[in-house]
Amino acid sequence: MKMKELTLEGLYGIISKSRLVESNYDIVECIYNFYKIKEPRFKKKELCIRVYPNLNKEQAVKIDSYMYCNNKYLYQYSYYPCSEGFSYEENLRKLTKREEELRRESLFRLPMGMSASL
Repeated sequence: MKMKELTLEGLYGIISKSRLVESNYDIVECIYNFYKIKEPRFKKKELCIRVYPNLNKEQAVKIDSYMYCNNKYLYQYSYYPCSEGFSYEENLRKLTKREEELRRESLFRLPMGMSASL
């Protein structure tokens, strides 16, 4: 079996038959160490910028939740006035120092390219 073809079930089978494993906890720890997932770049309730490269627009969004799928994080976000959406990490960015300053003045000073016009 090639390493690229190793599935979670296959890994479980290998580990569970090993003489090095004494308990189910050891199996879980071995699998975790093999499939170690990086920490998400954005946390819940964090304000960041959603980038729409094809539309040449940006939108300030708040992260509501995230999940790990297809070897990357998928974030659910919401933004003014009452909208929500999903994005992978590559289409989100942290606020710049200038945007952090604008945020302290008013959230409405941040990019709002996808919000309805006032």
